Amino acid sequence: MNFGNDANNPLDAGFGYANAILGIYSTYQQSSKYSFMNFVYNNAEWYLQDNWKASRNLTLDYGLRFYWIQPQHDSNGLEANFLPDKWDPAQAPRLYYPALVNGIRVAQDRVTGQTLAATYIGRLVPNSGNMTNGVFPAGKGIEPHGYKNRGVPYAPRFGFAYDLTAEQRLVIRGGSGVFYDRPFGDSVYNLVLNPSVTIQSTLNYGRLQDLATATPLDSPPALNAFAYEGKIPTTIPWTIGTQMALPWSSALDVSYVGSYGYNQLQQRNINAPDYGAAFKAENQDPTLPASGTAGATALAVDFLRPYRGFGDILYIEPTAYSKYHSLQTSFNRRYRNNLSFGVNYTLGKAMGTASVDNATVGAVGAPRNDANQKRANYMPLNIDRRHTLVANFVWGLPKVGLGSLGNAALNGWQLSGIFRAGSGAPYTVGYSIPGITAKNLTGAEGLESARIVINGTPGTGCSSDPYRQFNTAVFTTPQPGSVGLESGLNYMRGCADHTLDLSLSRIIRVGNGRRLELRIDAFNALNTTIFNARNNTLNVASLTNPTATNLAEDSNGNLIPANIRGFGAVTGVAAARTVQLLARF
Repeated sequence: MNFGNDANNPLDAGFGYANAILGIYSTYQQSSKYSFMNFVYNNAEWYLQDNWKASRNLTLDYGLRFYWIQPQHDSNGLEANFLPDKWDPAQAPRLYYPALVNGIRVAQDRVTGQTLAATYIGRLVPNSGNMTNGVFPAGKGIEPHGYKNRGVPYAPRFGFAYDLTAEQRLVIRGGSGVFYDRPFGDSVYNLVLNPSVTIQSTLNYGRLQDLATATPLDSPPALNAFAYEGKIPTTIPWTIGTQMALPWSSALDVSYVGSYGYNQLQQRNINAPDYGAAFKAENQDPTLPASGTAGATALAVDFLRPYRGFGDILYIEPTAYSKYHSLQTSFNRRYRNNLSFGVNYTLGKAMGTASVDNATVGAVGAPRNDANQKRANYMPLNIDRRHTLVANFVWGLPKVGLGSLGNAALNGWQLSGIFRAGSGAPYTVGYSIPGITAKNLTGAEGLESARIVINGTPGTGCSSDPYRQFNTAVFTTPQPGSVGLESGLNYMRGCADHTLDLSLSRIIRVGNGRRLELRIDAFNALNTTIFNARNNTLNVASLTNPTATNLAEDSNGNLIPANIRGFGAVTGVAAARTVQLLARF
């Protein structure tokens, strides 16, 4: 129930709380039923594997794993799936179009000429089509689980170890395999919301006390769908490297590690209008006054959709993919003579078409409906860190001879630490234009909007100046006619991490299994300042005046106090030095 003020509501009291007390609503929605769901699945896996020492130097591992991954489904049979190829345009319901009758804007059925109040524009004409066009309840014309079970896929694995010296001091190892992962549950839960399992009716502009006699006119229902073929998300990792024993109780490991993921799940709106649809002459609303803003007079989005009679159709499909390549090195010295240490360094690159499973419809990086998916969205993933360094040490401090009291106070202490350094997280620069939506820039709703325009070199994305983390002058807003290809994704890089944690500790044994532990920990011991967030949204005056309104500095480099967290400025830093004292008996 929405009791908010609405100038189009003839009953509106002019105050939201008054509307609520009087029972005056602008919209009232009610589902046809409350469904109790019980989602279940079964997994069964079995394998054959062998380990063969082929020679004194060579050992082989190989096997074959089998999976049976039953689709997750509602045991009460309340799911329904939408199959795009089964949708029939001849069965699509009609919508009430906007029309002018005697100078009054009304909703009109173009077939019968029937007119209703303008508030019903875009609603479904009753009994004019099939509300379940292309929608199939589980087990009725489709698989009983809503989509296909892929049967029993098999996954080979192979690995080897080759000892070059036969003394276990220089060994080459490698391996690869195929791994399957069931689709996550959120991908099918919403299938129980589809018609005819559930119908959501909407009333406009009425009173709660009149609900018993009100006649709802439904809006085109939104659908949730899962790709019927039911392909299983798959990952193929591999590694090859060498380990060698070195003097001083140490070892070195150098490996190439990679993986390829495919059939990964992504979500897109397959019922969004095409780019430019809102700009076409035939898609304009003749009852609206002319406007100089592109797309402002277009018909509502439900009139422009490819699957007429439905709203957004969120289609989850196994088409995303990712690639990871890395060089991983480590050097470790075992604890000996009161000292151990290790250094691990990874040079890596994580690329893919989606950083999240279900990107928000219309969000930056959302999967596309056209042929530009790879061009637009193949990017460094959010988890991409090109350089990662972790070093650690444990040092038993040397004893000093200062008599029994001095020895008791100063001897037996141990100093340890961890140093972390690495590339910052990737990010993308965005924008905001007052009063302008995706429809005004791309002529579409439900698809990814236009992307920011870059005219020049923006910088790396991090600098020592907290008010200018990147070159703000090279960014400007896109213009109408965009298809969302002005710039890429994750082309900026946040500030690198380089922090040291230290710990000084001692254990004093007091006999009979008792001991006293004293410890002091210093996190970010050097109190290093790490910028870890920044304002990456450009605000402009208007579509025709793309002057930035939220810069942290003016043209002379002077700070603008009201915008100290403005475009390009730091908005967050990592924790400063924290010291922790501990005494434990």
